[in-house]
Amino acid sequence: MKGFAGFTAATDGTTALPAAFFSELLPIIDNLAELKLTLHCFWLLTRKSDDVRVIWRTELLADGQLLASLAAAPEAARSLLAEALERACARGTLLHVSLPANPQRDLYLLNTQKGRTTAAEIEQGKWLPDEPAAGAAPWQVERRNIFTLYEQNIGPITPLVADELRDIEKSFNAEWVEQALLESVLQNKRSLKYVRAILERRHKAGREPHGENGERYKDWLR
Repeated sequence: MKGFAGFTAATDGTTALPAAFFSELLPIIDNLAELKLTLHCFWLLTRKSDDVRVIWRTELLADGQLLASLAAAPEAARSLLAEALERACARGTLLHVSLPANPQRDLYLLNTQKGRTTAAEIEQGKWLPDEPAAGAAPWQVERRNIFTLYEQNIGPITPLVADELRDIEKSFNAEWVEQALLESVLQNKRSLKYVRAILERRHKAGREPHGENGERYKDWLR
């Protein structure tokens, strides 16, 4: 075990963490690599001076301090980093913006109001950090999958629920499914029967995913 000399008055700076990190997020993080990555992202973003603060995947892959904290072997550290990023994004701590043509240029934002706004602007093409060359694939915001949304907002996934979710996923537009799940939460009718009824009603009406109530769910879906 390596020892620690303790904090001193000369320690270079501090890193602020939101109260919700301790009251809501920390109790549910059950993976050490994810916890280390999450804390490192707060520390890294604090040291950036840009108006819009993002973390590039290449930054993390080149961050010797972070990698060394995950594992001694470089390959194992990179593997743990990839898993930690997936976990943090699935949990909703980080937002992942990807460029399919070049995964190494993926970037991450904290899931804050500003982060969600920035992600939306990137998705809509209103703003691009280090804009890719003409002809490159469009930027996309990675959305949480139906299983993550169900587990986080409605309840545990049983084998029967998993089968129903897979069927819904195959039958309906992904964004419709997200909106229907969150509508069931807002209406306090947390059941797949209610979710499916919403989807079938929208399908018959031929509504677009960002139709009548699309704006209402923006903050939930990113």
